[in-house]
Amino acid sequence: MLEKGGVACSASQGFHHAHFNHSYGYCTFNGLVIAARKALAYVDHVLILDGDAHYVDGTEDCLQHLGLAALITNITRNQIGAKAHSAYTAAKWRSFNCLQLALFLLNLPLMQLSQQHHFE
Repeated sequence: MLEKGGVACSASQGFHHAHFNHSYGYCTFNGLVIAARKALAYVDHVLILDGDAHYVDGTEDCLQHLGLAALITNITRNQIGAKAHSAYTAAKWRSFNCLQLALFLLNLPLMQLSQQHHFE
């Protein structure tokens, strides 16, 4: 799909707890980073939208260790801020994602969602 200029999406969990050098939170490897690295074979930039209701630093840890932070943008639900996070509904998260997609539309090769039943 990416070879033809399409968008790849997975609504799977993504194992975002796993760090570069150790597993964490029942995640043995970071599937988000693995998928994003594979996508880089076809595109110049990857966007990860991690919709889990809590921030997990595994993906960021992997991106930093691999030197991929400039090529892979990881946006988490926690980035809206702790105070606003407690009042963030599924509708507000969708609106936030629409804005992020609009900002990255020209460079968006991969959207990997991590959802663990935290939406209302």
